[in-house]
Amino acid sequence: MAKLALVDRNPSTREELTRLLQAGGYDVEAFGHWREAKSALQLAAVDAVVLCDWLRLGGRGSHRYLWRVAGIAPFVLVCDGGVTRWDDRFMAVLYYPVSSSDLLGAIEAAIRGANQSLTLGGYRLDLRRRRLVWGESQVRLTRIETALLRELMLAQGRF
Repeated sequence: MAKLALVDRNPSTREELTRLLQAGGYDVEAFGHWREAKSALQLAAVDAVVLCDWLRLGGRGSHRYLWRVAGIAPFVLVCDGGVTRWDDRFMAVLYYPVSSSDLLGAIEAAIRGANQSLTLGGYRLDLRRRRLVWGESQVRLTRIETALLRELMLAQGRF
């Protein structure tokens, strides 16, 4: 069962989304503010972060505080139609009103995309654990190193 962190300022919406996601088979930990989520994410890993009411949770940059502690967990943004610019690291951006099937589908696709590993030659890049593995050896990578190696491995053969 995949574990989600849900961040939504509105208590009734948060409860409704929690029930929906639990019915969809997810283990959900819900938070009313990114600061609460940040504290929890420092202690336990999640498979994805669902961030709602982006502007009301502390502004356009508040999600960056969560990225620092969420590892490589993908982010799904649910926002109102007034938001036209966002960070391109969101795996999915949905606008209110959002259907339950669209939300569940976006989360499933985000988790599936984040759980990949890439192989090139004798090297395997584990995107989930941020490790480069070759033979019996492995090295732990930072988020930036993982992103850079991912892009280089995907670009192999294009130059």
